[in-house]
Amino acid sequence: MKLNSGGLKLSAAYILYAAVVITLAYFTDDPKGRFVLGSLAWAPAGVTFGILHLFPVMYRHAWTNTPYFLFPACLVIVYLIGWAISTANRRLFYPRRYLTTRFVLCLAVIPIMAELVAGALYAVVDGGDPVNGALKSPSYFLLLTYSDLPVPGLACATADWTLRSGKWLRLGTIAGVGFISTLLSLYGLFPRGGWQWPILRPGLAVAIAAFAFCWLLDQLTKERSGNLGPTVHTTAKLSGDEAN
Repeated sequence: MKLNSGGLKLSAAYILYAAVVITLAYFTDDPKGRFVLGSLAWAPAGVTFGILHLFPVMYRHAWTNTPYFLFPACLVIVYLIGWAISTANRRLFYPRRYLTTRFVLCLAVIPIMAELVAGALYAVVDGGDPVNGALKSPSYFLLLTYSDLPVPGLACATADWTLRSGKWLRLGTIAGVGFISTLLSLYGLFPRGGWQWPILRPGLAVAIAAFAFCWLLDQLTKERSGNLGPTVHTTAKLSGDEAN
């Protein structure tokens, strides 16, 4: 049985992320901070189970709240997400459809990732609960996310659509577009109280989410993207030959 390369890449990224978060939790002296970081490690399973309203069932079975269950569950969920993204790109991989797919994915996913990153920053700096709102009411969380961050999501998706050359410079530019568009759409040029950390946090969260998600899309479609240039060149050449 051949496993999907996109799912494996995203699973590897999750393993690295979980290892970093668990290591930080291990060296944290604050019990609340340790709990928050531990919750972040199992965020894929927590958000998925919250959306499916499975917590009442899990509360009756203590073993579902252990790393022996949560880690494999997160791996399966992350693998399926990677498989779905890579499969969609493979089936829709024509130059225009591919860009459209990326545009829609950025528009839909970056605001959600940004809210989760903002929650993580809030937890690390201020000691809050990063995923409590998303787990208690996923529908309200999504409504709040898309009502607060439509402009940054659209700006990042547009930047990813238009910027096709360069790797790190392109990703950095997309992150910068997300940062600036968030601050301007939420607070304007002159926010009350000046540019303080609570005001900068949403922009930083969008920048991190946009950079990470566009990088993941690049990794999931690297092989197909490499074949795009020759395909387009061959198609153009054949069209010219037919015209002559």
